[in-house]
Amino acid sequence: IYAVGEADASMNPINSNVFYYNGTASGNTDGCFSVHSQNLGNTVHNSFLGGSADDGAYDIQFTSNNLFYIAGGTNSSDFPVTSLGSMYNSNAAGLNDNFLACFQRGNTGIIWSSYLGSDWQESLDIPPYINSGFNLANTTIALDSQTRLHVLGTTNSFNTFPLDDGANIPYFQPTR
Repeated sequence: IYAVGEADASMNPINSNVFYYNGTASGNTDGCFSVHSQNLGNTVHNSFLGGSADDGAYDIQFTSNNLFYIAGGTNSSDFPVTSLGSMYNSNAAGLNDNFLACFQRGNTGIIWSSYLGSDWQESLDIPPYINSGFNLANTTIALDSQTRLHVLGTTNSFNTFPLDDGANIPYFQPTR
């Protein structure tokens, strides 16, 4: 059983040496993910995910080839992003950005990760969750039958959010 959310320094990090691991809390709240055994009584992996400011993980999706994606929000200008060559944002762009990160069972690094945001605020703070000011209904993700990643989130950026019309997909809305 996999879970994502927010945690503070009271979370007990557990390194299984099978997944990405960060055992140090750095903001008031950090994003986190946990892996639990089927009997629900045994946590086999607990990791913080984030930078030096507040972060929150909101959604997780899995592929058939042992990849899993985590989406969330970050206030951290040092969120652990990786170089993809053609990612949307390799640097924090605004006050709060969304993030996407890809992990794989058996790989202790982050496969790839990216900020997803613009010059204003993507992770809105209504309703607040724990103490971080992030939103429960924020960044969510889905995989379609061709394993394409779809993202749903919030933005307060007026026509500056990084957009890709996906070859003129008919339900794409380019302006706010």
